[in-house]
Amino acid sequence: MVSSTRPGTVVTLLVSLFLAVEGGWGLIHPPALDFLATNPVRGTIHLLLGLLGLAVLRTGQVRGYLRFVGAIVFSVGLGWFIPVVGELIRTLLAVDRNGALINVGVGLLALLASRAEKHTGPRAPRDRTIPV
Repeated sequence: MVSSTRPGTVVTLLVSLFLAVEGGWGLIHPPALDFLATNPVRGTIHLLLGLLGLAVLRTGQVRGYLRFVGAIVFSVGLGWFIPVVGELIRTLLAVDRNGALINVGVGLLALLASRAEKHTGPRAPRDRTIPV
């Protein structure tokens, strides 16, 4: 695992662990963590996205993962509040109001961290020449 305190790495670790734990727990004992409604489809998706994030951490290339997961999770959370789309999300993914609000927050966090990761690219090497 990449040891870094860069914002993208830290957020990827947190989001991946949350998704993996929530997905795994949701598959075993719905409702997940005693306050999130879930079903096998949602639990499987969260578990796979969490494990994917942990795998991406090993490469250190977290920006694409954060953009992908952030966009999906944010869209599902925001879609819950749109009448026609929300009914589909409630039916297929068993997302309730708590889950929608958490999705919006986690998605926003991931998208902002991906943006921060873009601006904290590799540092330029220091000039170590001795002035004469």
